[in-house]
Amino acid sequence: MSMKNRIRSIVSFLVFLLGTGGLIFLYKYGPQLESRKVIVAAVTIGENQIIEAHHIHFESKPISAVPKNAILVPDQVIGKVAKGVIPSGAYFYPEWLEDDGFYPKEGEIILPVNSQSIFAVNLSLRSRDIVHIAFFKRSQATQNEPIDLDQTFVPIEKSDDSIYLKNVRVAAVRSSSGNIVFDLEGGGYNGRMTSTGTIGSIELIVTEDDAALIKNKLEKDFLLWISRMK
Repeated sequence: MSMKNRIRSIVSFLVFLLGTGGLIFLYKYGPQLESRKVIVAAVTIGENQIIEAHHIHFESKPISAVPKNAILVPDQVIGKVAKGVIPSGAYFYPEWLEDDGFYPKEGEIILPVNSQSIFAVNLSLRSRDIVHIAFFKRSQATQNEPIDLDQTFVPIEKSDDSIYLKNVRVAAVRSSSGNIVFDLEGGGYNGRMTSTGTIGSIELIVTEDDAALIKNKLEKDFLLWISRMK
């Protein structure tokens, strides 16, 4: 074989190797070049459940199949609360998640308290607020009228009982008609819920022990003194 033919054979063999290698690379890694890693539910997540790290995992999905509003960053999911059931394998969307955990956790309950059990509410009370609760003797209350949501500030330290509960979460504030009302006139929503009328009832998220304490105080003729902290 002449030198020219030998060189031609070597070049042809190298081209064959490169072509074969390219095909193998595309077969093995091609799908990844047109896909991206996204977070999906590793298990079925229940309504009102706080999402933890083991509830999610990454999967490679074709770019064309990933919805534009799907959440791609784990930090935007972990610690949030599912508004409804999220099936295993589902993408996560902002509208499916709550920003905070204002739902009862294990060992907690929602305790409704009507206005007749409230002595005063310091400052505007809204859903998602954090409050301290002290106790005031009913016999010293001068009137038993519906509680306005904008009360003059009264130091909680002047309560009639040395025991008071700190950092209690408010799940809901309901008007005297029983409805949750919103910040803006006409029922608009700006991220906080409150009322421009009178409190009909509030719903507190408390531990079972604190619920028992509150019920015990009410039975002993105390009223709740609620002070919003933030």
